Amino acid sequence: MRQVGHAIVGIAFWLLLAALWAALVIGHRATGAAVLGAGSRIAVLVGVVLTITTWWIRHNVGIYRRKGPRKERASQPPRTDLDRLGRRVRWAMPGGVRTARAHKHLVIEVHGDVKTYRRER
Repeated sequence: MRQVGHAIVGIAFWLLLAALWAALVIGHRATGAAVLGAGSRIAVLVGVVLTITTWWIRHNVGIYRRKGPRKERASQPPRTDLDRLGRRVRWAMPGGVRTARAHKHLVIEVHGDVKTYRRER
């Protein structure tokens, strides 16, 4: 459904662009050179977008060929004893990380190299 919405928005903007150019041509405010210049700029932009998209697809296909298809989630669970900066994590609530996921709001306090997660009071 989202792709249909994107297509509708894209087509609507192209139609708007064409209508605005038609209004300029009908009002004799756009010369042939201006229309040709704008058309060539749009063609260059379309070419750049297609080139980047093609490169990105080839890049992802190369990763797929090297690593193979994904078959399952990562085998190691996320670390809950250290954060990404190497600080020690302390869970100041009964049940630790399992009960923390059930709460909508947590307070995070950082003191030195210790990060503490606790329930909101």
